[in-house]
Amino acid sequence: MAIAASILLVASIGANIFYHKQSVNDQDMLVQALVENQSTEQKLQHIQEKWKLLQDPVIKTVTLAFVEQHPQLKAHVFWNTKTTDVYLSLENLPAAPKGKQYQLWAIVDGKPVDAGVFPLDKTDQVTIMHQIPAAQAFAITLETIGGYPTPDLTQLYVMGNT
Repeated sequence: MAIAASILLVASIGANIFYHKQSVNDQDMLVQALVENQSTEQKLQHIQEKWKLLQDPVIKTVTLAFVEQHPQLKAHVFWNTKTTDVYLSLENLPAAPKGKQYQLWAIVDGKPVDAGVFPLDKTDQVTIMHQIPAAQAFAITLETIGGYPTPDLTQLYVMGNT
């Protein structure tokens, strides 16, 4: 009887260890699924923001396409022609080198006007830029962090006409 009880005790302890490890594993998988779900929800929210801008009749969408030196790059400007608000949606700009930052420009009467700098850590979001009442084109250059009053055209990445 003592041998049977000992065997049952060992089996019970083994089963408890197995199910405890399984429970910990299941909890880890649940946490991972919750994190992925939250990330997916954020991406969906950003896509819905872009869709809302695309559906607004006062929003003019300007595609900023590559220039010769950067053939794979693209961005979109959503320009509210009524309120003059400008929103920027990045597509695939590479990380800026240390000490540098991307800057959006509006080309007004042939002259560049600063439309603001933007962080690259939020490339999946629509960024609100400076208001621009009129523009013939928009462009993005790589500048010193904080922006610059005039663009470095040797560092032109994308451009698009309105």
